[in-house]
Amino acid sequence: MATEIEALLLRANIQRCQPPLPDSEVRQIAASVALYPAGGPDPLQRAWEVVENLKQSGFQKFIALAEQLQLSQPDRPIVLPLERIAALMALHWTSVRNYRRLAVDSGLLSQADRAIPHRKAATFNVLVGSTSFPIKPTKPTNDLVGALSGKHSLVGEDRGALSGNAVDACEESARKERLFSLADRNFRLFPCKKAGKEPQIRAWNRAATNDKRQIELWCQQFADCNWGLATGAGSKVFVLDLDSHLGLNSFWELCYKNFLTVDAIVSGTLATKTPNGAHIYFEYPTDGVIRNSASKVAARVDIRGEGGYVLVPPSVHPSGETYRWTAGCDEKTQIANAPAWLLDILTQDQFGVHHRSESDVPRMAGLQ
Repeated sequence: MATEIEALLLRANIQRCQPPLPDSEVRQIAASVALYPAGGPDPLQRAWEVVENLKQSGFQKFIALAEQLQLSQPDRPIVLPLERIAALMALHWTSVRNYRRLAVDSGLLSQADRAIPHRKAATFNVLVGSTSFPIKPTKPTNDLVGALSGKHSLVGEDRGALSGNAVDACEESARKERLFSLADRNFRLFPCKKAGKEPQIRAWNRAATNDKRQIELWCQQFADCNWGLATGAGSKVFVLDLDSHLGLNSFWELCYKNFLTVDAIVSGTLATKTPNGAHIYFEYPTDGVIRNSASKVAARVDIRGEGGYVLVPPSVHPSGETYRWTAGCDEKTQIANAPAWLLDILTQDQFGVHHRSESDVPRMAGLQ
């Protein structure tokens, strides 16, 4: 078998590789391949079948998958191919890369051999028995990976195929009721331009209100408009804006370094799927001022606090896609306090947060 594999690889190397690898390297690759038993199921696929139905976060499933691979070949290190694992887990490959890096940083994986680009993959040893974590989600969670990829059900109808915000009378009434539900929780709202992010009124931060009569007047004055929420102490909320997969990955790293999962955080608070990422809502703290920032907490993780705002469902993005609450969320979903470690980060002056004083005024208008 080893001789046949070597012959096939040597021929393919000459025919398909430019430039061809040295014959000695091809023979080493063939010898490595020949170590695997002939036939039978793919080891990676077999390991995934064991763990795919676990009620765990994505990171924990990744570690469980690695552990199963290690158990299948306990005497040698394993390969963790990013794209193949990403396909099995229905994730982007960069998410799996971050899982792998976090696992190495936390001691769950140790690198046995480094990668040689286009020649040899990195290999790892797994700390078997590492699938027990200090904190686990206790109920089905709002998986933001699924929300970003459209694999989880979302509240409301996806109207991304529609042009603009055209709605009939029944839908307009339903939209108004949803806005009133937000007003009932003291969210200060204001109208934004149709299918846009720009405020429809001047001095929006002072005019934003939870007065239902004013909201109804705006509904009549600005038909089919989008709606903004003025974040900050007035609405008793601040928002983490995760911009694209990069922002989500950055937030994952923060969470796992603090022994928490993104799923565990999001399952306990209000969250929105945006066309480009996600918004996570937190109660505004009583002992500080949270201002806007962009990529200061982490790459593509923005903060919307005093003087900022975010669009709320059912607003329509300029791309035509709709802002929607993530699965399990609606206008009445509880908003949680931010984790202590996140507030610790935000209390650093360089992140735009300091203790409240009489001279505090909004310095920057956030736009999302």
